[in-house]
Amino acid sequence: MYNNKMNDKQVKKPTIEETMRQIELEAEAKVIQGYKTGQIQMSTLSGNRKTLQPIKNADHQLDVLKNIMEEGAKNFEAAAGRKMTYAEMRSMFG
Repeated sequence: MYNNKMNDKQVKKPTIEETMRQIELEAEAKVIQGYKTGQIQMSTLSGNRKTLQPIKNADHQLDVLKNIMEEGAKNFEAAAGRKMTYAEMRSMFG
């Protein structure tokens, strides 16, 4: 007779939703760390509060964010065995 109980040594594979949530949390933590270290900066309002000041080193900041997303995509593919869909990418990274 077949016994479908898991052995104590077997580890339950996380669902796609659990994997996505973990990647989302890791990405958020990296972005927060980027703000704290100054690698990522937000636009600021000008003195007249009508325009945004340009971000210094914008290309570098885009690279930092792109690298976070690329790492998340690799982790997703490793866990799911496939590339993420556009909807999954938007769900995790906004």
